[in-house]
Amino acid sequence: MRLTSVSGLVGAALCLAACVTKQPTDFNRPYALSEVEQKIVKFGVATSLKDPGSPIFGNMAASISDKGVVQVCGTVNAKNSYGAYTGLQPYLGVLATSGAGNKVFVVNGIAGPRYSAQAVIMTCAQRGIGGGIDS
Repeated sequence: MRLTSVSGLVGAALCLAACVTKQPTDFNRPYALSEVEQKIVKFGVATSLKDPGSPIFGNMAASISDKGVVQVCGTVNAKNSYGAYTGLQPYLGVLATSGAGNKVFVVNGIAGPRYSAQAVIMTCAQRGIGGGIDS
Protein backbone atom coordinates (compact mmCIF):
# COMPACT_ATOMS: atom_id res chain seq x y z
CA MET A 1 0.00 0.00 0.00
CA ARG A 2 2.80 2.37 0.88
CA LEU A 3 4.63 1.59 -2.39
CA THR A 4 1.51 2.55 -4.37
CA SER A 5 1.32 5.93 -2.59
CA VAL A 6 4.99 6.66 -3.20
CA SER A 7 4.82 5.68 -6.87
CA GLY A 8 1.69 7.81 -7.24
CA LEU A 9 3.50 10.80 -5.75
CA VAL A 10 6.51 10.23 -7.99
CA GLY A 11 4.23 10.01 -11.03
CA ALA A 12 2.46 13.23 -10.08
CA ALA A 13 5.79 14.99 -9.55
CA LEU A 14 7.04 13.87 -12.96
CA CYS A 15 3.86 15.13 -14.62
CA LEU A 16 4.25 18.51 -12.92
CA ALA A 17 7.91 18.70 -13.89
CA ALA A 18 7.00 18.01 -17.51
CA CYS A 19 4.45 20.84 -17.44
CA VAL A 20 6.89 23.28 -15.89
CA THR A 21 9.77 22.55 -18.26
CA LYS A 22 7.70 22.47 -21.46
CA GLN A 23 8.98 25.14 -23.82
CA PRO A 24 6.82 27.14 -26.22
CA THR A 25 6.65 25.67 -29.71
CA ASP A 26 7.16 29.07 -31.37
CA PHE A 27 10.67 30.26 -32.05
CA ASN A 28 11.04 33.95 -31.19
CA ARG A 29 13.69 36.24 -32.59
CA PRO A 30 14.29 39.96 -31.96
CA TYR A 31 12.09 42.36 -33.90
CA ALA A 32 12.87 46.04 -34.51
CA LEU A 33 9.73 48.14 -34.10
CA SER A 34 9.35 51.02 -36.54
CA GLU A 35 8.56 54.49 -35.20
CA VAL A 36 4.94 54.06 -36.32
CA GLU A 37 4.69 50.70 -34.55
CA GLN A 38 6.14 52.24 -31.37
CA LYS A 39 3.45 54.94 -31.50
CA ILE A 40 0.78 52.27 -31.95
CA VAL A 41 2.13 50.39 -28.90
CA LYS A 42 2.18 53.57 -26.80
CA PHE A 43 -1.37 54.41 -27.84
CA GLY A 44 -2.55 50.88 -26.97
CA VAL A 45 -0.90 51.00 -23.55
CA ALA A 46 -2.14 54.54 -22.83
CA THR A 47 -5.76 53.67 -23.62
CA SER A 48 -5.63 50.75 -21.19
CA LEU A 49 -4.58 52.98 -18.26
CA LYS A 50 -6.78 54.73 -15.70
CA ASP A 51 -5.31 58.08 -16.82
CA PRO A 52 -4.51 57.75 -20.56
CA GLY A 53 -2.84 61.17 -20.61
CA SER A 54 -0.31 60.35 -17.92
CA PRO A 55 2.09 57.68 -19.26
CA ILE A 56 5.81 58.18 -19.35
CA PHE A 57 7.35 55.35 -21.34
CA GLY A 58 10.60 53.57 -20.58
CA ASN A 59 12.30 50.81 -22.56
CA MET A 60 10.42 48.83 -25.20
CA ALA A 61 11.52 45.65 -26.99
CA ALA A 62 9.85 43.18 -29.33
CA SER A 63 10.16 39.70 -30.76
CA ILE A 64 8.52 37.97 -33.67
CA SER A 65 7.54 34.31 -33.65
CA ASP A 66 8.06 31.90 -36.51
CA LYS A 67 4.32 32.33 -37.11
CA GLY A 68 4.70 36.10 -37.56
CA VAL A 69 3.28 37.17 -34.19
CA VAL A 70 4.93 40.36 -32.93
CA GLN A 71 5.06 40.48 -29.13
CA VAL A 72 6.10 43.64 -27.31
CA CYS A 73 7.28 44.23 -23.75
CA GLY A 74 8.22 47.50 -22.16
CA THR A 75 7.86 49.73 -19.13
CA VAL A 76 5.51 52.58 -18.35
CA ASN A 77 5.11 55.00 -15.45
CA ALA A 78 1.52 56.18 -15.12
CA LYS A 79 -0.88 57.63 -12.61
CA ASN A 80 -2.97 55.33 -10.45
CA SER A 81 -6.48 55.88 -9.05
CA TYR A 82 -5.08 58.27 -6.45
CA GLY A 83 -3.38 60.45 -9.06
CA ALA A 84 0.14 59.40 -8.05
CA TYR A 85 2.74 57.96 -10.42
CA THR A 86 3.42 54.27 -9.78
CA GLY A 87 7.01 54.09 -11.01
CA LEU A 88 8.06 52.12 -14.07
CA GLN A 89 5.93 49.00 -14.43
CA PRO A 90 6.42 46.32 -17.10
CA TYR A 91 3.73 45.61 -19.69
CA LEU A 92 3.32 43.05 -22.45
CA GLY A 93 1.09 42.64 -25.45
CA VAL A 94 0.74 41.76 -29.11
CA LEU A 95 0.99 44.00 -32.15
CA ALA A 96 -1.82 42.76 -34.37
CA THR A 97 -3.78 43.69 -37.46
CA SER A 98 -7.45 44.56 -36.96
CA GLY A 99 -10.26 43.29 -39.19
CA ALA A 100 -10.09 46.63 -41.02
CA GLY A 101 -6.39 46.04 -41.78
CA ASN A 102 -5.03 48.57 -39.27
CA LYS A 103 -2.25 47.73 -36.84
CA VAL A 104 -3.30 47.77 -33.18
CA PHE A 105 -1.59 46.92 -29.92
CA VAL A 106 -3.47 44.57 -27.63
CA VAL A 107 -2.28 44.78 -24.03
CA ASN A 108 -2.06 41.38 -22.35
CA GLY A 109 -0.97 42.72 -18.97
CA ILE A 110 0.51 45.61 -17.07
CA ALA A 111 2.10 45.04 -13.66
CA GLY A 112 -0.08 46.32 -10.88
CA PRO A 113 -3.04 45.00 -8.93
CA ARG A 114 -3.80 42.18 -11.39
CA TYR A 115 -0.30 41.05 -12.42
CA SER A 116 2.97 41.07 -10.52
CA ALA A 117 5.95 42.75 -12.15
CA GLN A 118 7.92 39.50 -11.91
CA ALA A 119 5.17 37.56 -13.73
CA VAL A 120 5.17 40.08 -16.60
CA ILE A 121 8.98 40.07 -16.82
CA MET A 122 9.10 36.26 -16.81
CA THR A 123 6.46 36.07 -19.55
CA CYS A 124 8.45 38.55 -21.63
CA ALA A 125 11.59 36.44 -21.15
CA GLN A 126 9.69 33.32 -22.28
CA ARG A 127 8.74 35.22 -25.44
CA GLY A 128 12.39 35.97 -26.10
CA ILE A 129 12.22 39.57 -24.90
CA GLY A 130 14.56 40.78 -22.21
CA GLY A 131 16.46 43.81 -23.29
CA GLY A 132 16.47 45.60 -19.97
CA ILE A 133 12.71 46.04 -19.66
CA ASP A 134 13.01 45.20 -15.98
CA SER A 135 15.21 48.21 -15.30
